[in-house]
Order: sequence, then C-alpha cells, then structure tokens
Amino acid sequence: MEACATAHHWARTLAAIGHEVRLIAPKFVKPYVKNQKNDMADAEAIAEAGSRPTMRFVEVKTPEQQGLGMIFRLRDLLVGERTQLINALRGHLAEFGLVTGKGRENVDKLRAILEPGAGSDDLPAVICQMAQLCFDQIDGLSQRITELDTQIAFASKRSWPSARLQEMPGVGPVTAMAAFAPPMDSFRQGRDFSARAKFSPPPPGSGGGSEQRSLRPPSTRSPVSV
Repeated sequence: MEACATAHHWARTLAAIGHEVRLIAPKFVKPYVKNQKNDMADAEAIAEAGSRPTMRFVEVKTPEQQGLGMIFRLRDLLVGERTQLINALRGHLAEFGLVTGKGRENVDKLRAILEPGAGSDDLPAVICQMAQLCFDQIDGLSQRITELDTQIAFASKRSWPSARLQEMPGVGPVTAMAAFAPPMDSFRQGRDFSARAKFSPPPPGSGGGSEQRSLRPPSTRSPVSV
C-alpha cells in the first residue's frame, strides 16, 4: 500500500489477520503513475513500484510511535502559530514607530514599551488592548509548547536509544526523540539511520554537486594531535 493517511492503521489491521503488508512512500510511487491520477492508475503504480527489486519500504509504525509523532506535529503547529502571531504584532506596532528585533525573546521588550508611563501613553487605547490580546495568546501558546516539551523530555528518559543519543553534543530531548525510528535492524548501516533522523547531510547530487560537499575553505593549520 501507499504510505499515505491511515495507511499505518490499516497495515496493522491487515497484519493482524495474517497478511504481509508493505508500505511504499508516495514519492516512490509517483514515477510509476501513468496518465491521469485515479484509483486504477494508483493501484497499478503501487503494484509496479512494489515489484522493483531495489524498492525501499516504510516500516509500519506502532500506535506508540504515531502518538509520539502527534506530539511533535502539534508542537510544530503551535510554534508556527506563535511565530505568526509575534510577526503580526511586530508589524502592527511598527506602524506606530514601535520597532523591535525578530524573535520571541523581544516580545518582552514590546510588552515593556506598552506599559503605562513608558512613552506610549499617546497611543489610542485600542492599540494597547489589541496588543494585550496578542500577548495573552503568545503566553498561552508558550505554555502549551512548554507542556509538550515536558512530555517529550519525560518520554526521552524512558527510551534507551534517545538517552544514548543525548550523550552527543548538541542533541537534546526534542532532537533525540524526533527520530522515533523503527528497530535498528531495519537499517542497513548507521549512515541510513543518520539520514533518516537528519543528523547527516544528504548525499551530493550530480552535475557538480560533489564539488559543493564542503563549504569550509581548506585549513592552513598543521594537524594537531589530541
């Protein structure tokens, strides 16, 4: 089957009654679709893609893995909403000469500017009211994001692979749990897992891509033994 919406649920259901289920990523099915896309063409493309000897299949996710994925997707949604709200607030207040830098760390600066006696008393009352509405929404979103971060951190402590990943510099609970990968024996080598978890850069493409593999200039220092 194509690994689209509800595919993992149906894969588990069919596997429970004795079927061998293989899921194919939609990007691997698309090249085999002929003419106009419809159910018949999709079924033919899935069958053709599944017959390829080098085809890579998607591991069927457990309900726990899908639940963890839902936490991450909701977190991304809330972070996006908060960023959108902060940018909207900055844009509205900039029309009145109240300008701050980008980023949520500057929200408190806007909050301080709008405090009574801070030099914004000549603004219409509706401006302060609408800004306070935005501040309340931003604070609410930040609180929910913090709650999701707490759930992720708690789940990372119960997972041995994520706990081991966090021993690497720069890898925290969110990055370590974002992989929620299938069993390690489903990967041919460590490089495949690193690519899936986005820990390593994608392989260079053709047409000069190999020349852009390194963006750093060659070092002129002599090698140092550590």
